[in-house]
Amino acid sequence: MDHPIRFAALRRRVSAGCAALLLPALASGTGARAAPSPSPSPSPSGVGDPGRLDPRITG
Repeated sequence: MDHPIRFAALRRRVSAGCAALLLPALASGTGARAAPSPSPSPSPSGVGDPGRLDPRITG
């Protein structure tokens, strides 16, 4: 005859192990489906482009 205390402890360990494996699997799956961030569109005059100076600036 199986002891109810041992059975409960075993069931808790199995539940904790399943939760420990399931949590990272779900967390990594949600990050993989995230929408990509939009790339900045180039402006025709160069204003607002961090790599170029405003043409009104004179040296």
